[in-house]
Amino acid sequence: MFGHQYEDFVSMCTVETDDEETNCTSDPILIPALSFSYEIPFNCYMLYSLHGKPDEEPLTVPVSTQIHLRLNLEVSEYHPSHLSRGAQLSIHSPYHVPSPISEGLFLNMGTVYRIYVRLAEKVLLPPPYKSSCTDYITQWKENGGKGPVTEKMCKERCKLEMSLRLYGCAERRIDYPHNETICEKPIPNFAKNAREECVPGCTSPCRMRRYEVQVQEANSEGSRRSCAKADETDLSCATLIHIIFENLEITTFRYAPRFEPIGILSFIGGYVGLWLGISLLTVYDFLESHLFKWVSLTKRRWLMRKRRVSDVPLRLETSRIHQKLRKNSEHFRGSSKNSFCTIYHANVATTETAKIKQ
Repeated sequence: MFGHQYEDFVSMCTVETDDEETNCTSDPILIPALSFSYEIPFNCYMLYSLHGKPDEEPLTVPVSTQIHLRLNLEVSEYHPSHLSRGAQLSIHSPYHVPSPISEGLFLNMGTVYRIYVRLAEKVLLPPPYKSSCTDYITQWKENGGKGPVTEKMCKERCKLEMSLRLYGCAERRIDYPHNETICEKPIPNFAKNAREECVPGCTSPCRMRRYEVQVQEANSEGSRRSCAKADETDLSCATLIHIIFENLEITTFRYAPRFEPIGILSFIGGYVGLWLGISLLTVYDFLESHLFKWVSLTKRRWLMRKRRVSDVPLRLETSRIHQKLRKNSEHFRGSSKNSFCTIYHANVATTETAKIKQ
């Protein structure tokens, strides 16, 4: 087998938990990965991965856990075309098989790395919601623990299948782990044609986990020339990695339906309650206005009736007064006539007496 072998490449792997340090118990899984030149594949080893193990569960460890690695980069074994002589490290989900070249961290020889891990998780809504995400984990289990679990790897697998179907070989820039024969020459316009075919069929995963790392590094006194002939016990030429989960921060972005079933009932009930409130308020205003009208009308009728009742004695008294006045006037007229006649007769008699005397 060509390339770096795990036993020579990883000289030490320990797991430290609560001040107890034990050797790594995970069996390494070999996955080929393309180099920066897209021509020569690398040997990529995965630890604590569930690749090809659909029935197993991820390993859980306390938050205070640290993983310590010591790598021997074997500078003398590098091909002359490899200008960047180092290692690639990627921290990822146990279901995921990423490309350490495009998604990993470059490790130099003779350097100490302290890597602090943070986890960002995004949970989308499955169809028929607008996100239209894909449950890659279910597909992964149905495929025997193999296959893409991210949108990017879905597109890369689609490119691989398209290249094998059309050209019988794998285009050299396909960033998906495989054991297929790489095409000797680049395929013209392959990326553009593959994009049109593969993008519509790949969507975001319904559960997406992204490990974010904060790296601190310190260089040692080793160099390429001196490390080419150095012994494995010379730590100045080794690459030391400390992966620390002590202050692991988990940030979860969870999308929820705008209206849950109970929320829909609440929403409808709110509108119904508002309608009933408005209707009851309208009915109350209607009753109130008509009640006031009825009260005012009743009061007005009562006042008019009271006024009529009080006017009857007044009218009777007025009629009596009018009758008395009428009688008095008639009596006055009769007495005036009698007196006038008496005076007149008296005057006539007096005049006649005076004439006789003359």
